[in-house]
Amino acid sequence: MAANAIVGFLFHSYLGGIPWELLFFTAPAVIIGARTFVLVVKSFNNHTIIKVIFAIIALIDGLVMAIHSLTKL
Repeated sequence: MAANAIVGFLFHSYLGGIPWELLFFTAPAVIIGARTFVLVVKSFNNHTIIKVIFAIIALIDGLVMAIHSLTKL
């Protein structure tokens, strides 16, 4: 995933389309969230709970993107 992020960053910086205010906001949030979630996952003994949490997050994210794309029409 890191390689994908680096390639995407280089591609968009070459095209000149990086929203810097978004990057400055999301980069620290991703780093803090990743570190925090490692601690949360270590507190669970059952891996099924972790899979359910990831599935719920993916569903909510997909739903938000679908609603957002439909409202742009």
